[in-house]
Amino acid sequence: MTKKRYIAVALCTSCAMWAGIASASLVGDTVTVGHYQNASPLPGATPPSSFTVEAGNADSYTFYNSYPFGYKVNVEAASILVDFNYLFGAAGTWAADYQSCWFNPPADFGCNAVPLSFNGLGVSDLNDSSGNPLQNVVVDTNMAGWDSSRLSFGGDFVQFDWKGLSFDNTTYLNATLSFGQATPAVPEPETYAMLLAGLGLLGFTARRKKNRSA
Repeated sequence: MTKKRYIAVALCTSCAMWAGIASASLVGDTVTVGHYQNASPLPGATPPSSFTVEAGNADSYTFYNSYPFGYKVNVEAASILVDFNYLFGAAGTWAADYQSCWFNPPADFGCNAVPLSFNGLGVSDLNDSSGNPLQNVVVDTNMAGWDSSRLSFGGDFVQFDWKGLSFDNTTYLNATLSFGQATPAVPEPETYAMLLAGLGLLGFTARRKKNRSA
């Protein structure tokens, strides 16, 4: 192997060492979408559904509990699009608590408001076509009161917490997803040795050219 080829191999190996981000696409993958209160599906709402992601609107999924709580979800190659323009004239506020009631005959009965920890959309079984985990989610929405504390995600899921927030037919939420390796691959000692050798040869070649010029 010539010096130039050795240098090229060393430098290319170094580049490949840190190249972990692949072009992401969920198209063709199976994901699960559901509306949840706390950790459970919302009673009476459309249950969580698993489906294969398709490009375009063919796989739009509609959630509907009771008027006016309806919205559509469309999972794309690297995004989740949520549209509340589903029921004409619909507007409302997502519950921030629920009523816990008791009755002990003959006269002991009552109800308490119990705060919800979560009330919103959950999408799971997320990874790109290369199997890379979810790394980041950027949300664009006009839902009043939304902030980053209402977003949570991990390697294969994302959740959007809407409890206490209001919506109408103009409300939308679009999330852009980024996928990649969880951590850079740890290079082998041989890789370090090859890289250092290549850099040393570069310096040696540069010095020889300088001396010849002189």
